[in-house]
This record gives sequence, C-alpha cells and structure tokens, in this order.
Amino acid sequence: MLCFAILATSLLLVGCGCKHNNLSPYFYDSEYHWRVCEDCDDIVGKEKHEFETEIIDDSTMVKTCKVCHMEESSELSAAVLPNNFLSILSESGINLNYIDKLSFDFKATSDFNNTGKLIGDKIQVWRKGNELSLVHSGTIKVENCVGLFKDSNLQEIVFNNFDTSNVTDMNSMFFDCSELTTLDLSGLNTSNVSDMHSMFTGCSKLKNLNLSNFDTSNVMNMSYMFHGCLELTSLNLLNFDTSNVSNMQTMFLDCSKLKELNLSNFDTSNVTNMSGMFNGCSSLSGFFNIRSFDTSNVTNMSAMFKNCSSLVYLDLTSFDTSKVDNMSSMFQHCRNLETILVSEKWVMAQITFEMFNGSLCNDVTIYV
Repeated sequence: MLCFAILATSLLLVGCGCKHNNLSPYFYDSEYHWRVCEDCDDIVGKEKHEFETEIIDDSTMVKTCKVCHMEESSELSAAVLPNNFLSILSESGINLNYIDKLSFDFKATSDFNNTGKLIGDKIQVWRKGNELSLVHSGTIKVENCVGLFKDSNLQEIVFNNFDTSNVTDMNSMFFDCSELTTLDLSGLNTSNVSDMHSMFTGCSKLKNLNLSNFDTSNVMNMSYMFHGCLELTSLNLLNFDTSNVSNMQTMFLDCSKLKELNLSNFDTSNVTNMSGMFNGCSSLSGFFNIRSFDTSNVTNMSAMFKNCSSLVYLDLTSFDTSKVDNMSSMFQHCRNLETILVSEKWVMAQITFEMFNGSLCNDVTIYV
C-alpha cells in the first residue's frame, strides 16, 4: 500500500510538471475555445470567446473571436422605426427635453443602461444621462422620414444603423431642430428620395453640413431646403444632381452667414420656380457661381436675390427669362449691387412687376 501511494504521488508530480510548451491550434465550440498540450493531452486555457462584431451590407452580422478567430454569421432581421417614434418615447415617460444626443446602433454602448422600453417590438431603448440610443441587432429600417425629428431639442444625431434605402420623402425631416449642432449624414441613403422640401428648415445652430454622400438624382422638390440655416458659412453642393428638380423656391432663404456658394454643377433645366431662392443671403459676397443656370423653363423669379445686401456683381449671362412672368422685387434691398451682366436671352416683355420694386439699391448698371 505504501509503495502504491508513492507511485501515485509520483505520477501526479509528473503530470503537473508539464510546461505545456507544445500546444495544438485552437479548438472551439459555440461558447468556448481551448488548446491541447500535445505532450500530455491536457486542455489548456479554456475560456469564453471574445467577439468583435461586423455588419456586412446591412444584412449579415459576422462575429469573430479576437483570440481563436472563430467566425459565426447570422442574417439580420429588420425593425421598422415608426414615424412617430419621438411621441412614443415621450409617452413612455422619457422627457425628451433632457435628451441632447440620439443615436441609432446595432448594439448598446457598454456604459448605457437598458430602460426596458421598446419601440415597436424590437428596438430597445438604452440611456446614459442626456444621451439616448435606439438599438437593434438587425437593421433599423425607416419607411417615412416626413417630419421625423421635427421640433426636437436634440443637439446631435448619429446614424450608425439607419436604413433609408426605401425612403422617398424626407420633407421637413429636421424641421425646426433649432438646437442641432452636430449631424453626420454619411450613413443616409437618399437614392430614392423625391422630396427634400424644408429638410433642414430652421436648423439655426448648424454650422457644418456635409452632404457629399447625398444622391439627389430623383429629387424633384428642394424648396425651402436650407431655409433659416443661420449659422452656415459655406455649403458644398458640387455632388448634387438636380436634373429632376422643378422647385427651388426659397431654397437658401435667410442663410444669412453664407459667404460663398458654388452652384456651377446645378442642372436647372426643369426648374420652374426660383422665387426667393437666395432671399436673405446677406453675406454672399465672395465666390457665387450661378453662371451655368438654365432658366428656360422658369416662370417665377420674384425676390430671387432680395436682401442680398453684400452682392456687388452678378453674372446672369446664362439666364433665359423668356417664360418668366414675375420678377417683382428680384433685386430689392441689394444695397451694394453695382453690376449685372445679362445676355440677349434676358427678355423682359412678359414681366408684369418691377425687378427693383421698393428697392433701396444704389445705381445699378445692367450690361447686355
């Protein structure tokens, strides 16, 4: 018996003494990964997976373990965001007056707390102080963006998981979001949108707006689109396809700090209404390029440049006014305007109202 005990102890010492220097590649199941010592067959380092998640094409979620590199993929289900989701949040007891930041995500940020509230039956509501996150492991699809964030006090909106590929109407989407200062629109799909009327109207604190990803090839209505964006000093719209737009009425109304505007790429051949288009752009004085405008179908140019008090020079040589029947107050209160260049296409026979009606302009010379 004594010899047996000594032998058992000896065997244990030999087993524990293996340094496991010769390990197999990782083995794994759905929950754990581990390796096997090829000298003693011991299982070494059995631990739970540490997953990193990647969303591919908004339809597939791939989870990869950072340690063993095991991958598993799953198809994402879509959850539809109701157009009245802000009202739903408010009715659920969340005071939106104290929410500054709203984000749409695939997963919750680690330091957020689940409120236990749902939008529809799938979208979870997570919160940390004055930040709110709407979370769904699949795609959050949006079918109607009309007035979606209208009149909210949000300062920042983040679209990490926000599928607008089927949306046709973004009319008034951010209407009167007067506290909004940060807006990343790089994730928005606008390829099917036909109406952007009043989309950013009243975003009076928004200083920067990057629309470089916007596909506007199907948009027909851009009236009032940037109305009241009081803090914008520049706006890059060189990627805009406006070939189907018919209404640009008051598009930049009261963008009073906008100093430069290059619209050389604008195709305005289908536009019929340009009334008030630049009305109130009182800081426009630098680079202002509208020399490519095709106005052959425009009927209304009333107040088009009204209150552009910093303009000194206007090149309108591309303007065809043969169908225009209203130019009333077109240059009203353009106090510093001295020179207007036009061409033989500048026809005034059908105009029933005065371009300088009620104007405070100094002497202006029109060159043909």
